[in-house]
Amino acid sequence: MSGSSMDGLDIAVCEFNEQEAQTLSYRLLACETIPLPSDLILKIKNLPEGSAREIALCDAILGKWMGKVVREFITKNNIQADFIGSHGHTIFHEPGSGYTTQIGHPAHIVAETGIQVVGDFRMSDIAYGGQGAPMIPIAEKLLWPEFKEFVNLGGIVNIAFHKETEVIAYDVCAGNQLLNYLAEFKGLAFDRDGCLSQSGEVIAEVLNQYLNLKYFKLKAPKSLANDWVSREVIPIFNPKKFSVEDLLVTAMEASAIELAKAMKEHSGLNRDSLMISGGGAHHPGWIARINVQMQKHGFSDVYIPEPEIVDFKEAILIALTGLLRLQGRPNFFKSVTGARVDVSGGAIYLPAAIQDLII
Repeated sequence: MSGSSMDGLDIAVCEFNEQEAQTLSYRLLACETIPLPSDLILKIKNLPEGSAREIALCDAILGKWMGKVVREFITKNNIQADFIGSHGHTIFHEPGSGYTTQIGHPAHIVAETGIQVVGDFRMSDIAYGGQGAPMIPIAEKLLWPEFKEFVNLGGIVNIAFHKETEVIAYDVCAGNQLLNYLAEFKGLAFDRDGCLSQSGEVIAEVLNQYLNLKYFKLKAPKSLANDWVSREVIPIFNPKKFSVEDLLVTAMEASAIELAKAMKEHSGLNRDSLMISGGGAHHPGWIARINVQMQKHGFSDVYIPEPEIVDFKEAILIALTGLLRLQGRPNFFKSVTGARVDVSGGAIYLPAAIQDLII
């Protein structure tokens, strides 16, 4: 999994076992985040404005690099993998126009590893009228059934509510993608341990302008693209006009307000703690602001799971989503995405030897 914050490729080796009541148990056998090369990050950042040829080329380059590092990881950890699930890196996400684009072509991963790959997960859901996002509720339902509310503080913040008859989930607002952008103005990749934002204060003008964006008034199902952050949000958070510290705090405050609003709207009488994962779960200032907003509405402090779940929950999801695709089982909920049906999304790429046998 490579998220919109572009901090690296998350690799998780998972073993799944069927349980009763349509749940699964899992073991995380090995995991690691491999940093993306700086020249590749620069290429990816520029792709939304790139040519079709540049996008196709970067799709191949990233796929070859992913295949290489996964092969090295498998060798180092002596892994016997049944398959590889690969999400790819999102460049475009326009479900209203009927498309989404993730690069890091699975064919190159197959060629590098000799292992079948399941990729291109989101497009099938979009073809059936869905948003193609969020994906993670299927993993939450099957792997962590003891929780009913989940938040991922990733590049984009999303939230999920698991009700008795349906799941409601959607993207909430900008997350680490915005925070990391601001931290770069201080020469930092990100606001490690919240040190940079400790002295910041909320800028009311920026907060109000941000929360008045059209997206926040839309009802679910809805989802966000990386370029929404670049196009709509970043111009509001102007480090030439305001201090980076204040902008960071304002961005976190906005997300805390929107998360509390979502909880108030969708959780009903449920006052259980919600599970938070993703890179933002390591940010004490961000978590503190979320807790303050939750407490205003009578909710408990949020629950932070063990570090491996915080950091690799989405990679675990991709492994599970690939497994469900191979089994022909749904890995997207129509109540989440707005599709006409529950979809089993993903394209399966086979190694050459297997293809020869089929032919």
